[in-house]
Amino acid sequence: MNSFQVGSRVSFQAANQGVIFGIVQDISLHADGTQVATILPENSNKTIQLPVVALSDVGLIFVTDLGLSFLIMKKSTFLPLIIRY
Repeated sequence: MNSFQVGSRVSFQAANQGVIFGIVQDISLHADGTQVATILPENSNKTIQLPVVALSDVGLIFVTDLGLSFLIMKKSTFLPLIIRY
């Protein structure tokens, strides 16, 4: 069973760039049982592949009409985090 679905918004830690956000494009299962996700990082047109254990689920994002404010709701906790610029 896939731990992420195609279209899920995820994040991962890049060694030289900090946290990167992206969208899952595909999930494959290798012969040894490793699940590998193909991810399209934000602000990029080149996909990368990572084991799903390296990914974090970002959750849902709701854009409000309050300027550049938005609400992030983590699926795992359902606790809102409001970020304003």
